Amino acid sequence: MYGLSYSQCSLSVENEPRYEIEVAPKYEFVKNIRFPEISDLLANINSHQDRHGVSQTEHIDDIVTALRYYVMVSGENEVGIVSKLYDISFDYLKQTNYRVDDNICPLTTQEIIAVLLEVVSNKLPVDKMTVHPDIDLFPGLIENLQLGNHEVEVVLKHQQLLSTELWVAAGEIATIECSPHLNMGRQIGYQIGIHNTPLLTKRGPWHRWPTVITSFDLDKEVLHNLEGCFILQ
Repeated sequence: MYGLSYSQCSLSVENEPRYEIEVAPKYEFVKNIRFPEISDLLANINSHQDRHGVSQTEHIDDIVTALRYYVMVSGENEVGIVSKLYDISFDYLKQTNYRVDDNICPLTTQEIIAVLLEVVSNKLPVDKMTVHPDIDLFPGLIENLQLGNHEVEVVLKHQQLLSTELWVAAGEIATIECSPHLNMGRQIGYQIGIHNTPLLTKRGPWHRWPTVITSFDLDKEVLHNLEGCFILQ
């Protein structure tokens, strides 16, 4: 309808009648629930006031829930919006003072935004990523670091993690070059980070960013690392 699509999710309970979706008869009725418009809602939030009797937490939760569906199904055409949403989310965290001493996100609204950032970060192309602002908290900064080139040969096995035994300090950019003879038809990927305990299910404040593992499909010869150590998956 109108050449656009929108998310509609509902729980299917046994023996309940089918849920029918009503399509708005005019474009004007649905134009404000498109991806760009909902992103603007998050950008224009006043962090100090409730909205029409709805608490700030509920309002942000509703917006983030809608945005997560859009981000999860976004593709190359939406990279610009996703990148903008990443900046909007971090701007909100900074405006609400999300860092307190050596902890982050003590407020529920900040936790909700952190959930959105996790989804957004996984959709950003490598060339759109930037160094994470909280790497000084975890894994920490290293002074007088000396970098070098290393060549590693590993035997790939099906559904198995293989460590390269290489480590790159957080904030440094590493380039991974694969052999041109590598069979790219296989499902091969890189995993950056080895701490697999997420904090999103725990209440803030957190002592580090809730997820510090990032995985990439190996679909190009070069991959840049902006977060920390990496292992071959």
